[in-house]
Amino acid sequence: YRIRMRFFSILLFLPSLALGGDWTKTDTAWQAGYTALLVMDCAQTRGFIGNPKYYESNPIVGPHPSKGRVDNICLATGLAHFGVSYMLPPDLRRIWQISGIAVEVYAVRHNYQMGIRMEF
Repeated sequence: YRIRMRFFSILLFLPSLALGGDWTKTDTAWQAGYTALLVMDCAQTRGFIGNPKYYESNPIVGPHPSKGRVDNICLATGLAHFGVSYMLPPDLRRIWQISGIAVEVYAVRHNYQMGIRMEF
């Protein structure tokens, strides 16, 4: 339990580590929004593991992943999204961040409507 909480804490506060010269507080806010939604999506995926009624639709994760696999993929996704955001110029960065947020909003909303709850 303690390791999972550290994992999600690191992932949630990762955007605050940005030190780029053109990185702004607004960039941090957008990235934090994306990261919070990613954490929710990952927690929902963890919430249905072991329930044959549900399956993961992301082909990278696989239909019935282990919690460890979900944790690793979510951490890698969060780090990669942050890395790409950090390297993009400001105008493309915003498009990238908003696109990521849109995908995560859709996933979290869809999961919630199906009755899937979060598990940390």
